Amino acid sequence: MQTLLRLAKFRQRISQLGADGAIVTDRENVAYLTGFSGSAGTLVIGPGRAYLLTDGRYEIRAKALAKGYKVTLGKSLADVVNELPGRPTLIYEQGHLTDGRLSELQSGVRRASLVPEGRVLQEIRAVKDPGEIELLERAVLIGDEAWGRLQPSIVPGVTEVELANQLEATMKELGASGVAFDTIVASGPNSAIPHHETGERKLREGDFVTFDFGALYKGYNSDMTRTVFLGEPTEKHREVYNAVYRAQVESAAMIAPGVSGEDVSDKAREIIKEAGYDKNFTHGLGHGVGRNVHELPGVGKGTVFEPGHVVTVEPGIYIEGWGGVRIEDCVLVTPSGSRALTTSPKPEWPTAPGG
Repeated sequence: MQTLLRLAKFRQRISQLGADGAIVTDRENVAYLTGFSGSAGTLVIGPGRAYLLTDGRYEIRAKALAKGYKVTLGKSLADVVNELPGRPTLIYEQGHLTDGRLSELQSGVRRASLVPEGRVLQEIRAVKDPGEIELLERAVLIGDEAWGRLQPSIVPGVTEVELANQLEATMKELGASGVAFDTIVASGPNSAIPHHETGERKLREGDFVTFDFGALYKGYNSDMTRTVFLGEPTEKHREVYNAVYRAQVESAAMIAPGVSGEDVSDKAREIIKEAGYDKNFTHGLGHGVGRNVHELPGVGKGTVFEPGHVVTVEPGIYIEGWGGVRIEDCVLVTPSGSRALTTSPKPEWPTAPGG
């Protein structure tokens, strides 16, 4: 069972850190290690044993999913830690255990030593296994299909929020359990705001319209961005759009095992700088995507790609008061290179919806 293989890998990493076990409180990490995603769930992993602490609402579900774990109800976290033999050293997830709960745990634990460590599971989760890749592919496909269906509705006079609602409803019709994040539809000058809050503005001729959205499918997220143009683009519209297009395509093509994320990021920034818009690219090139929309690895300094990484590549140019462009795909690192999971068309030049 895949979750047991993940637990074995986690135990190995725990040992490499010189610890004997771990306390896992982050909900997505609990789900990754057990298959259980209920709102009440904490793991205590010690030598030769592993516990899933939950409550009566989830007892049947937890026992069905969390193979290899002793499902424990009605005990405090400290009580369970005290059941571990000897004087174990346990790592815990710094940032995912509230101060109050940590204080209560520290005062209740009798023999164990608690050491903060916040990245081990994030680093393990950065490399997706085949089952995760299948779920990510399905989430991406839902986004692609919903985007295709939306095209006839992207016309002058429709509001940003109407398009966002339609896109989200279509993703759910196609099998998404929800959306990965609040859908962004940014038109005209709003497209110069990378994380614009979708509103009531009506689309007009002469607008760039940027769509940033994703589907949630069985716990895994997709993330894609496309920018279309309404009407006849000016030379500046063409220049800005094409610079982003080239930066996206050429940097994504570099991704392969052993390649530095910093080199990939530098390539995108070099292309945008040559076009004269380096000051208008105001965010990172990309991020890992999986159970969280933003997770390891980043596409930048400190990353060396390896097979199983899934990242976004999303350069953009944003000109305040005028408009902006962003294009984004999810990219899977394969043993021999990489491939885009996102398949929606991305024209080389600014194009009308459906073009």
